Amino acid sequence: MKMKQDVDLTEFGYVRAAAVAPVLALGDPATNARRIVEHLRQLSDQRAGIALFPELCLTGYTCEDLFFSSSLHRSVRHALMTISEATDRIAAVVGAPWRAPDGRMFNAAIVIAERRIVGVVPKQVQPNYGEFYERRWFAPGADVDQAVDDPEFGRFRIACNQIFRAGPVNFAIEICEDLWSPHPPGIDHCLAGAELILNP
Repeated sequence: MKMKQDVDLTEFGYVRAAAVAPVLALGDPATNARRIVEHLRQLSDQRAGIALFPELCLTGYTCEDLFFSSSLHRSVRHALMTISEATDRIAAVVGAPWRAPDGRMFNAAIVIAERRIVGVVPKQVQPNYGEFYERRWFAPGADVDQAVDDPEFGRFRIACNQIFRAGPVNFAIEICEDLWSPHPPGIDHCLAGAELILNP
């Protein structure tokens, strides 16, 4: 039996989730934001409730010492504002470097819904072996819990232990290497009520 495309799955307690791997422009958040917005518009038309994008997708993973650049961070903020305008009907989880008010920089997942940032989830475990040097740029986020009152994005938290909602579904986030840690955060997320774990 085929389901009609216009069936609202939230009526049955489901949410349609999409994982998207867009073509990225390294060090170019504006271009990446435009591509992400295109995907969000298509997914909104398909009644998706959540769209998950890759780790550090606003900048690319391999920016190395460009992560220290203030101009890159300004571009990330502008890109997040662009993306927020496309989230009136869909929640987006995008990866970006995020500089906290205390100066620490996190490899983070930014949760955007209803045209605003609703939370920032920092990566807890930074790989620092082989070709990975994350500890050079990013602070670990395991014990971080900061309330933010941002002049452009409003109030939200920077914390790992956040539960978000999309339609009828509670979801939480762990980022890449977090999954392979001795105690993956997804375990605690599920015990706290998360029904869906997203991992950029």
